[in-house]
Amino acid sequence: MLALIVSIVAFCQASYLESKAWLSQQLLERAWQSTQPGKPWPWADITPAAKLTIPKLGVEQIVLAGFSGEALAFGPGVESIGSAHLIAGHRDSHFEFLRHLEIGDKLYLETLDGKETSYQISSTAIIDTLQHPTIQPAQDTVILSTCYPFDEWQGGGSRRYLVIAERNSLTASVNETLNF
Repeated sequence: MLALIVSIVAFCQASYLESKAWLSQQLLERAWQSTQPGKPWPWADITPAAKLTIPKLGVEQIVLAGFSGEALAFGPGVESIGSAHLIAGHRDSHFEFLRHLEIGDKLYLETLDGKETSYQISSTAIIDTLQHPTIQPAQDTVILSTCYPFDEWQGGGSRRYLVIAERNSLTASVNETLNF
């Protein structure tokens, strides 16, 4: 009987997290589509910052400004400096798909001003944040980051799985030529 109760509780917790992740992305998408993107719900202290698209996997996610616990509970978060972007997300919800990305895959990042930039995955890495406490992407680079290993029962360790994508040179030259 105890095993049944534990199983039901575990199922409910997993369903809650998946439902919350799905619903938050629906509300964030609605906020993104509005003419003046802002808070996805009235009491939110998060705002959309970008849209991440990975056509190969059918992934479209609204990325939130910053890495606060509040932001990461509802979607991936981004910190950007110029054309360098570090995007982090939870391995068991929004960034579960990272394990399926391969070198050569394309991803797109659209900013609030409507500018979409194409990137191509150039490498992956596993780092220990105890040895490398900061991750600083180079200009014209996107780094997607999540906890590692993917199937570990308890997350929050010091290892991170990184997917490094470099700006597609064709997109860069077209955007610069057209002054986007």
